[in-house]
Amino acid sequence: MSGIIIGIISGIAGVIIGLCTPWVKWKIEKRRKKQDARRQLIKKCKEIVDNPDFDANSFVKTNHYSSIREELPEKLRKEIENLKSMENECFNIKMAGRDVGVNVYRSRILDEIVKIEKKWDLF
Repeated sequence: MSGIIIGIISGIAGVIIGLCTPWVKWKIEKRRKKQDARRQLIKKCKEIVDNPDFDANSFVKTNHYSSIREELPEKLRKEIENLKSMENECFNIKMAGRDVGVNVYRSRILDEIVKIEKKWDLF
């Protein structure tokens, strides 16, 4: 009698494990693909921003920017998204530091991209 019960319990456990294993593998694969896509996004954003011809006005029009937009601080988002409208009215001139020039946002954007990379556990 106890052999039958053990057999039934083993059979039920086997069925449960057999049903769960593909689901667990699917979840792992889904997470891996999401991380890979995020890595590619961060890599492409860094390439764009690190380009010597980088232009924040052009960057905000890309799908890459749209993908990370919500992760950026609101203050920075507003500043770079309003550059075009402020172009003839106001200048942000930086004379020293990592960036020097007019309306320079490269370093700030790169810093935020690195923060996103850390937040998403891509290191």
